[in-house]
Amino acid sequence: MKLSRLILTALLYGSVVTGVSLPNLAVAAEEKKKPAKPKTPEQIALEAKKKKRPVEVMSEKVGKQVGEAYTLALEDKLKEAIAAFKEIEPKKEFDNAYVNRLLGILYAQDGDYKLAYKHIKIAADLDVLGWDDQASSYQILATLSLSEEKYADTIMYYDKWYEFTLKHDENAYAAKAYSYYQLKQYDKVIEESDKVIKYAKKPKSDPYQMKMTAYLDTKQNDKAIEVANDALKVFPEDKKWWLILGQLYLSQENFEKALSSYVLSEKQGFFTKENEYILLGQLYSMQGTPYKGAVILEEQIKKGLVKKTAKNLGYIATYYRQAMNFEEAADTYMLSGAESNDPEDYRKAGESYNLAGDYKKAIKAYKKALELDSPKADLVKNALIDVSFYAEDYKSAYKYAKESLESKKYSKSAKGWIAYIKETAKRKGVDYD
Repeated sequence: MKLSRLILTALLYGSVVTGVSLPNLAVAAEEKKKPAKPKTPEQIALEAKKKKRPVEVMSEKVGKQVGEAYTLALEDKLKEAIAAFKEIEPKKEFDNAYVNRLLGILYAQDGDYKLAYKHIKIAADLDVLGWDDQASSYQILATLSLSEEKYADTIMYYDKWYEFTLKHDENAYAAKAYSYYQLKQYDKVIEESDKVIKYAKKPKSDPYQMKMTAYLDTKQNDKAIEVANDALKVFPEDKKWWLILGQLYLSQENFEKALSSYVLSEKQGFFTKENEYILLGQLYSMQGTPYKGAVILEEQIKKGLVKKTAKNLGYIATYYRQAMNFEEAADTYMLSGAESNDPEDYRKAGESYNLAGDYKKAIKAYKKALELDSPKADLVKNALIDVSFYAEDYKSAYKYAKESLESKKYSKSAKGWIAYIKETAKRKGVDYD
């Protein structure tokens, strides 16, 4: 997780050299302070510790060298500034800490985070800097640790920073949550994510995502669903959470609630992908309203959001058939067959036309299946006996019945049909052969 030079520069810069304040971009970026609230006992104790901390200054010689080196940095001569700082040989602990802190900041600006970490750690470990500089050093080390994927160190230094500041910083809690996740300490992920949610200046989706993921990784899907529902209360217009909630209900095989989530998402205009509509259609079918599944897919094909493929047309036809809308099912199977040239689509169309009582169309569909060498030719011929007979085409019915005698599966049925066709044709005075 590498951080950009710009971000680090904004975060890291802030020091005092020989009594002159340097640019503190992190502070400058903060919002204006709100009216002070009554101090807590914890804050009062912290202020007492802050007052007791010794205030030291650099030796005159080192202060002068630091000023000269930093002037180079201000002139954008970063390499020269680093070289100048490296030539300083501080003897006092405070001078050593101060020089190493500034050198680490310059290395961070130069993009060398390993050396930045090394020098700022030296400064922080000496623990002699002024209160604010010591605190910011811990914050810098936490940031650098995260950039170098040192997750335990990230947590440790943010905790040290908090001890010095008592600041509830959403970014610090987010970094800790991410670090705990990498360390697979999922309870801590949830705890820190809750803090991000609590202390964020504006609601953010990320901590909910992190918290939900922690629950999913620990097989607590019910808890993950609770988080998704909580997120939706805060971000009702974020389509991601509606879809996530639907997927979570699907994982629990709670198809009723999954359907409800997807319906609400679709009605709010959050669907943008074909597979979302396909899944919605399947859920309608599974929950006993296949007609709605067929209609919504047809609508989206007309709008161009769902492709007019044989597969998608097959879904629609199946849903219409489940809804007992046999004529629509048959017509759609015919459209699917035109796209796929698959005899099975035409066979299913024939079945559906038969169920709808449209025997002439059924004959046409079945014949098309035979033309395309249907692997279920025996079944198709046996079906043609039925539809031809009820279409009063006794010659064709007799023809397919005779052909079906060669089928082991349908020969017995064919014999019965032959006798019935002969009897009916004679009674009506029409030819059958």
